[in-house]
Amino acid sequence: MRVIKIVGIIWILITSIGFSYLFFQTPKVDKVGYVHNDKMLNGFVGYKERQAEYHAMVKLMQSDLDSLSRSFNFDVEKYTNIKSTLSAKERENEEIKLGQIERQVIQFKKDIEAKASQKEYDMNQEIVNEINSLVEEYSKEYGYDALIGVTENGNVLYAKPSKDITEEVVSYINKKYEGE
Repeated sequence: MRVIKIVGIIWILITSIGFSYLFFQTPKVDKVGYVHNDKMLNGFVGYKERQAEYHAMVKLMQSDLDSLSRSFNFDVEKYTNIKSTLSAKERENEEIKLGQIERQVIQFKKDIEAKASQKEYDMNQEIVNEINSLVEEYSKEYGYDALIGVTENGNVLYAKPSKDITEEVVSYINKKYEGE
């Protein structure tokens, strides 16, 4: 009987401690911040570098297309100047040749546009992956439970300005990107 009373008292003490812990513990406050996605992207050195590389590549491809187009236009002008001196068969051959060149120019333009579009997509995906990785690293290092990316479309209705850590995150990801 005495053992039952002792077990009962112990059970009451444990239960009381457990309930006290549940009801009187200090609630954990999550550390949350937000970042303006556009500002972060545009402030990221890696993005600026890749954009410059992309624009240089597009400029080079456009230069090649312009050169090919000029050559085609020169051939058309040359044909136009001598057209009246050619026989019907020679005109037909020249027009077939010019048609083939024109199709090549059009195909080349389509090819470089597709290549540029794919390159831009791949570049943007790499940048997003890199930024996400660096932001995750930042969050862990500074103890954030959540970082929210906001856009100009207003997917966050309200947040205290003190929770805006865009500049800190941009500074952090740039330092990490540059190897500091």
